[in-house]
Amino acid sequence: MFWGLRGRELGGVLLVFVMTATGLLGCSQNVQAQNLKFEQFLDQVKGQNQGYQGSKLRADGARDRIGEADLMTSPQVFWNSQWAMDEAQKMNPAAQGSKAFYQNHQLGLSQQTGFGVAAKLYYNLNYTSLTGTNAAFVPLPSVYEGKPVLELSIPLWRNLLGVETRGNRDALQAQTEAMQFSESFTSRVILAEAEGAYWRLALAKQNKKLQTESLDQQKFVIGHHAGLEMVSEIAQTFYKQKVV
Repeated sequence: MFWGLRGRELGGVLLVFVMTATGLLGCSQNVQAQNLKFEQFLDQVKGQNQGYQGSKLRADGARDRIGEADLMTSPQVFWNSQWAMDEAQKMNPAAQGSKAFYQNHQLGLSQQTGFGVAAKLYYNLNYTSLTGTNAAFVPLPSVYEGKPVLELSIPLWRNLLGVETRGNRDALQAQTEAMQFSESFTSRVILAEAEGAYWRLALAKQNKKLQTESLDQQKFVIGHHAGLEMVSEIAQTFYKQKVV
């Protein structure tokens, strides 16, 4: 395809081909280098940007709290203890004692169900100690009494069939999920803004580099063209002198 071209035209075509191939190779290598640098840049943003770290921590915390709503209807272990002392003057000290000491302990399970019933199953232990009683009236001044207890509470109006309990549970779960999605979106926005800033800077640098390379190539072409014209003028001068 180059046979019909003169030497000067063939040299120009070859120069353009070499410049184009060199430019494409340089762009490919530059893209690979930018990809590597871009990953490092995002890692720096994730590790050093306080806004991203804060939103990520809040999103992780909200995700861990999603199951917190289920705790409203989960069984709970409870323990209650009470102590009391009565030293008031009694009408019949022989039977009531001059001083009374009371203890009450409860240990068991409680649960607010999703259908409205509140249940308690526990063991109740009472201790009563009387001081100053007459054995004829009170043969056992210190007594322990223990028994299992089951309590069921069923609302008849406000929380009938557990409507309020389920509503509070669903509202808390929805609020936690909304917080998680919001903070996750904030993290993605921060990364997107960082990515946009990186590529704007990368394109500006690439544009500057291309303009510099284009200017150098134009200078090279102009110099090459001037050199060819000088050679042509020398050849013409030599030819005229030879003819004369």
